[in-house]
Amino acid sequence: AKKIEELDGLKIYLDDDTWVLFRPSGNAPEFRVFAEARSKERAKELVGEGVKDVQTLIHSSHSSHP
Repeated sequence: AKKIEELDGLKIYLDDDTWVLFRPSGNAPEFRVFAEARSKERAKELVGEGVKDVQTLIHSSHSSHP
């Protein structure tokens, strides 16, 4: 990561002018992942990777707490 901001959630700036933002919803019981990239396909890829990363963290925290 080039830079990380915590203003509106956790926003991670990557190489080539891309970023991913992880934040809880303000009005629903859900977690949101947003991305910006040079192409729509790359942005979708980043969101997919972000969702997988969050799911992995959730599953690993559940398995470490009986």
